[in-house]
Amino acid sequence: MSFNGKKEKRSPLKDKPLHNPGESLQQEINRLLYEDLAPHVYQIIFVIIIVAWEWWRAYWKTPPQPVLMTIFGILFGGYSIYKIVVYFPQLRNLWLGAEGEKLVGQELNLLQGRDGYHVFHDIPSKDFNVDHVIISNRGIYLIETKTFSKSIRGNPKITYDGEQILVDGQRPERDPIRQALALRQWLIKLLEDRTSRRFPVRAVIVFPGWFVEKTKPTKRDDLWVLNPKGVPKFIENEPVLLKPEDVALASFTLSSYIQKYDE
Repeated sequence: MSFNGKKEKRSPLKDKPLHNPGESLQQEINRLLYEDLAPHVYQIIFVIIIVAWEWWRAYWKTPPQPVLMTIFGILFGGYSIYKIVVYFPQLRNLWLGAEGEKLVGQELNLLQGRDGYHVFHDIPSKDFNVDHVIISNRGIYLIETKTFSKSIRGNPKITYDGEQILVDGQRPERDPIRQALALRQWLIKLLEDRTSRRFPVRAVIVFPGWFVEKTKPTKRDDLWVLNPKGVPKFIENEPVLLKPEDVALASFTLSSYIQKYDE
C-alpha cells in the first residue's frame, strides 16, 4: 500500500491521552518561564550588549555615549531584574507544587489496576484542576495535594482537629478543607449530571513529606487529612461500596470528560 498519495490524512488516535500528575502546574511553569520571565532575561542580555558596545567605542576613541547608554541600561535592566525577582517566588512555589503532585501521583499509580482501581490525574475545569481521583469498589476519592516547605529547625508537622488544619502551628492563607470539599461537590455533580447517579466521594487532603497528626477524633465521612503514603491503607480498610459496573461507569465517565475537555 502506497503512502505517497495526496489524500487528506488524519490522526489514527481517536482519544486524547489522559493527563499526567502535575500537568496543569507544569503548563503554568512553562507559561511563567517563556511568556513572563524570558522577555526580561532577553532584555537584560540586550542591555548588557549595548552598554558594553558603547564602552568599547569609548575605549577606541570612537564617538561614544557611555553615560547615556549606562543610564538606559540601569533603567531597563533594573526593571527587568525587578520583574524577575517578583516572579521567582511564584515560580519556586509552582515548582514545589508540581514536584509534590508528581510524587503523590507516583504513589497513587501503585494502585492502578489493583482490584479494579482506576487512578486519574490533573482533571481540568474552567477555573481550577483536581489533582488526583481514585475510583474503586470502596468508593471514589478526590485527592488534593498541598506541598508546603518545612522549617529547618524544630519538628514541623501538620495538625488536624476535625475542623481546621495547621501547618507547623500556622493556619494556611487558603483553607485547604474548604477548597477540598468544594472540589468534592464539583466531582459529585459532574458524575451525577452525566450518569444520573450520585456516587460516594470522599475528599482527601495529602501533605507530601509531612507528618500528619490528628489531635481530636472525628466521625466525618467526607474528608481525610493524611500523608500520601497512608492513602492506600486507608482505602483498603473501607467497606465495599460500589459494584464493578458502577466502578466502570464512573471511570468511563470521568475518562471521557478529561479526553473531551479541550475539544
